[in-house]
Amino acid sequence: MKRDYILILGGLVPFLFSIFVINYFFKDDRKQLFESAKLLQKSTISNLTIGDFVKFSGVISKDNPKLKDEYVLAVKEVFKKGQNGKRSEWIKEELFLQTIKVNIPEIDDIEVSVANDYLPCGDFVKISDSIPKKSRVLGIPDSVSVSAVGKITSISPIKIETAHSLCTGTIENYEDYLNKKLLGYILVLICISIPSLGVMYLGFFRGRKTETT
Repeated sequence: MKRDYILILGGLVPFLFSIFVINYFFKDDRKQLFESAKLLQKSTISNLTIGDFVKFSGVISKDNPKLKDEYVLAVKEVFKKGQNGKRSEWIKEELFLQTIKVNIPEIDDIEVSVANDYLPCGDFVKISDSIPKKSRVLGIPDSVSVSAVGKITSISPIKIETAHSLCTGTIENYEDYLNKKLLGYILVLICISIPSLGVMYLGFFRGRKTETT
């Protein structure tokens, strides 16, 4: 049976890319962690142990030193123009990161650390020193609400490692952010996998049609 291998290959490449997206989706476990993590509050502290995952929402303390302008956490990025078919993108050039103190209602300040390659996220991240298509600074100032999911590394005082999950906004904002990420993955899979499967099927179908005529 003859087949249209160009069509089959044209459908196979994006389908393989969709498998990569699925793999990335399963590695992004923030949604699952958020749903299973305990809510950090006064009534739950006595039941916590080192290694537990908790979710929390609080306000960045004014006691945190400012590392870049008004920001307690910041990243300077430079714009890299795409060449040879590669897309343009913002590249991290300089990081201004530290363990920060966060005020949580009815709880003393907790200490929150982020990953070494953390990138500020959330609707209340500020952008300054912006030069279009050249450079910019993304930052989070003090007195801003933040939420995250993280692992307890110390009970007294409470220390939490949040990796990349720390975002500006309330716990509801954070949950909405995770839901949008999940929806984004699903839409990408639908938009890629269904057309690519259709193209591959057409490659087989055209081959059968050619053989019968």
